[in-house]
Amino acid sequence: MNKIYFAGNMIVDAIKRIEVLPKRGMLSKIFDEEMSVGGSACNTAINLKVIDPTIDIKVFGRVGHDEKGKFILDTYREYAIDTTNVIIDKEKKTSYTDVMIEKGGYRTFYQYGGANDNLKVEDFNLDTLDCDIFHIGYLLLLAKLDVEDAEYGTKMARLLHKVQSKGIKTSIDVVSDTSDRYKKVVVPSLKYCNYVIINEIEAASITGIPARDKDDNIILSNIKKSIDVLFSLGVKDTVIIHYPECAVMKQKEGAFVIVNSFNIPKNKVVSTVGAGDAFVAGALYALSNNLEAEMILKIAH
Repeated sequence: MNKIYFAGNMIVDAIKRIEVLPKRGMLSKIFDEEMSVGGSACNTAINLKVIDPTIDIKVFGRVGHDEKGKFILDTYREYAIDTTNVIIDKEKKTSYTDVMIEKGGYRTFYQYGGANDNLKVEDFNLDTLDCDIFHIGYLLLLAKLDVEDAEYGTKMARLLHKVQSKGIKTSIDVVSDTSDRYKKVVVPSLKYCNYVIINEIEAASITGIPARDKDDNIILSNIKKSIDVLFSLGVKDTVIIHYPECAVMKQKEGAFVIVNSFNIPKNKVVSTVGAGDAFVAGALYALSNNLEAEMILKIAH
């Protein structure tokens, strides 16, 4: 039985569908709303459990002592996911995100860090860690793990090094952030990563290589250059860069593999919330089963 453990952001998404994101001071009508779990440690773990209920999944993170925290824990248990290692934070409320979805699927996020901001290296009992893959996300959205560490660069890098030293494969995901912190926060962790699965925006922010031209078309040669740079920064096994049109993958000693996305009519797209996490779940499922590169990307799509 495969064992994949997930750590990081546990969030409640308050999703509101609106006509259009209004300008400052203006009004836009909400025509539908719902609440769901969100964040890497929720979405990716649950997606993977749906793909294959036989996978042994545990989650590590923090929620508040409140109704949102209970909602997250109840949702995990609904999918038979082990929550033993989830800490109930008495200082901060459960993290949440207000997600505004415009017609056409465009998303805007307003994020409250809450209990996620308190997640730290000491929260992980590494002595009991016995999984095949340890996936954590999102870098740039875990305040006490993103901070500087004198020896490893960041506390996140320290954690990943400790996990890798147990013979466990490590995997990371990154949030699409508007800040300039990518190089400082993400790069130190790359040398302790086996798998890096990110989108083109994140790849461009880490490497400094633009993913799109002035007309917003993907520059495939630059995507490949970004993958090579990520390997040069220390990634050990596999890099996947995905974007709405396509995905590109390279295993360290292999060739580039490119698989187009499925062509879904726009009127069939309700929302793109969680699409990146769903892609990661499919990729991790395929990687854990040692499938061929093309099949890894097909399943991820």
